[in-house]
Amino acid sequence: MKQLQVCLMFAVALLASGWSCAQKQGEEKEKSGIEALTEQVGREAADGIKGPIEKARRVDALSRERVQDMDAVEHSE
Repeated sequence: MKQLQVCLMFAVALLASGWSCAQKQGEEKEKSGIEALTEQVGREAADGIKGPIEKARRVDALSRERVQDMDAVEHSE
């Protein structure tokens, strides 16, 4: 998690620094590295968000299933 925060801060700092669109010949590789880092940080952030959402969905499905089971037992009595 700490690594994700550092990467996000680095990406924000790069974007906030106002990099110019004009490139010199040596900067093309650097831009590719920055884009790769940005994509990696984005994927890590998405994965970090998806995990808790999936857990919450599983808990919700389990609780709904238990309520249905309780209702079925109640109606069978």
